[in-house]
Formats: sequence, structure tokens, C-alpha cells
Amino acid sequence: MLSANGAVLVCIIRRWRRRRHGRVDGPAGAKSGGQFSASSIDVLIGNLAASDLIVTFFCNVTDVVWALTIQWFAGNLACKLVKYLQLVKYLQLVGLYMSTYIVVVIAVDRCCAVLDPLST
Repeated sequence: MLSANGAVLVCIIRRWRRRRHGRVDGPAGAKSGGQFSASSIDVLIGNLAASDLIVTFFCNVTDVVWALTIQWFAGNLACKLVKYLQLVKYLQLVGLYMSTYIVVVIAVDRCCAVLDPLST
């Protein structure tokens, strides 16, 4: 999961850079006046890959560490910081919600593209 999402992000960034410099022709390529805009699906796929990386690091890794460790090894201060800050739990929720909602937005975007293909 880590290598696949990382590869997707690298490909999208490389494609974005080529389009920005005018080396790739296409509907989302360079516009008149030297302006550039990325296609909506590129932005959505990039955000989905980033949210999947957040899920990988903050949900899967922390669940594995929690399942493997029976005893808390980080000490009393770290225990209190984790309890009061709840940063890891917040990032877990953000990653899961972001991933789910981006899939919904991609579905709506594709539905609009199929129902009204000439609107762009």
C-alpha cells in the first residue's frame, strides 16, 4: 500500500510538472497566456493517495503497535501527553474520513462527466 500510493503521488507530480512547463499536450495542459491548471481527476487521485498514506501510517501502524504491545513502554509523561493531546486518534479519523469522502467526490465527478460530457 505504501509503495503503490507513493508511486501514484510521484507520477501525478511528474505529470503536473511536465504540463506546467508545456511539455505535454492535453485538455488540462498549458492555456493561453502561460496559465496552467491541473485536471480535477489528477487533484482528486493525488488527494486520495495522500489520504491513503495517512491511513497507512496513522491507522494501520498504530493498530499493529497497539496489538503487539501489552505494556506501555514510553513512560508516564508520554502516556499523559498521548491521553491529553489525542493527536494520533485525530489523525486516524482525519485519514479515514478524507479517504472516504474523496472516493465519494470522485464518483460524483465521474457521474457528472458521464451525464454531461460537453460541459467542460
